Amino acid sequence: VVSALISRSPTMIYFGQDVGVPGNGTAGFGSETRTTIFDYWGVPAHQRWMNGGRFDGGALSDDERSLRDFYVRVLNISATSPAMAGDYSPLSTRSGPDNQFNDKVFAFVRWVDSERLIVASNFDAKSEQSFLVDVPQEVIDRFGLPDGRYMLDEQLYRQNHSRLIVEDGHGVASITLGPLESVVLSVGAQDIMRHGYFESAYVDPRHIDVWLPEGYAESDREYAVIYAHDGQNLYNPEVTWNRQAWHIDNELQRLIDDGLVRDAIVVGIWNTERRYQEYLPQQFVDSLAEEVRNNIHGAINGNTLSDEYLRFVVEEVKPFIDSEYRTLPDRENTFVMGSSMGGLISLYAMISYPDVFAAAACVSTHWPLADPTFETTNTERVVEYLRTALPEPGSHRFYFDYGTEELDQYYEVHQLLVDEVFVELGYTQGDDFVSLKYEGTGHRETFWAERVETPLGFLLSE
Repeated sequence: VVSALISRSPTMIYFGQDVGVPGNGTAGFGSETRTTIFDYWGVPAHQRWMNGGRFDGGALSDDERSLRDFYVRVLNISATSPAMAGDYSPLSTRSGPDNQFNDKVFAFVRWVDSERLIVASNFDAKSEQSFLVDVPQEVIDRFGLPDGRYMLDEQLYRQNHSRLIVEDGHGVASITLGPLESVVLSVGAQDIMRHGYFESAYVDPRHIDVWLPEGYAESDREYAVIYAHDGQNLYNPEVTWNRQAWHIDNELQRLIDDGLVRDAIVVGIWNTERRYQEYLPQQFVDSLAEEVRNNIHGAINGNTLSDEYLRFVVEEVKPFIDSEYRTLPDRENTFVMGSSMGGLISLYAMISYPDVFAAAACVSTHWPLADPTFETTNTERVVEYLRTALPEPGSHRFYFDYGTEELDQYYEVHQLLVDEVFVELGYTQGDDFVSLKYEGTGHRETFWAERVETPLGFLLSE
């Protein structure tokens, strides 16, 4: 693959190479050789491809047929791909927790305006290699790619696809190759649209990443919308601080493909350094004793900004999304979702804007607020607030869950208090209210990714 695609030069293969002729027969010189002293010499593998004059490869072995198919694929790309007449640039690769240079793999890019190909090969004959390919800013600029995420469609066998993530003008792709495997990846459609440093009259600017399901660009359908907090942790583990993500895009695409949920897009709203201030509900804090309120303000380095944050979401982000994308803007197709503190602000969004959101998914909700003791005193006061603030049952739906490890191990006693309020108010478990316990799971994206299909199914069920 490398020798065929790395340059504009023609690719030469030896006679019979495409069917695995070893070139080591005893051909008249007394030892194995690639040449012969005779005028005629049989080449068994090629003769099996000739198949008695039918020239259809009918007599080839499975391995020989597979090898010839590989050569056909590679040489067709070499001969017909417009990018093969274009520019070339090597790409650096790295792997492992320390991002060390990977000397077992090689990657480069070939491109013209109409086609952009990333080629990567694993030269290790024994081991699989998982690595990141870095695409420098000068190449991204030549490609003309704004920040976001792009499908990488594999051209050889159409199966080992990947994605190119462009952040601040630099690209990165995560690739896994088996021993001696290669991929030819064509940069395709953008499936995550980046609205960078989205301005607001209420809160600090931040990125908005909008995921679009397959077929969005080709259809005229309208889509439900999930507004999800901590947007930088939803899609791309390659660029998150802990190399973890919800993979909400992959799971939602699967659910859509299987016909289990309605079509939807996901609006990932990034957090900022004021995350605690923005995600801690103002009315929750107001329900607490004055001393506790003061302690919380000290812990989060200021006053809560949750009311301002929700105005940002409802008055600025949502109108923009509804104008830029084909959405179903009504309440019945508008949802909110988050984890930990994001669970709190999702619940608060439903309370504050019941005419905007129909359902909320609150994953591993951080009920202790900013109290390091994790005692239930504050939750008991919040519960009293919820008793009068929650919308009437039957009109809205709420999903909650929690684990039993790490930070989640402290949540159950708080969640049970909240559950009692929902039951008292007439919400029906399994219908408009769900509260689930996940044994053995903790407080991070890998665990949330394992169960994200459940809250997604709850939100988007028909």
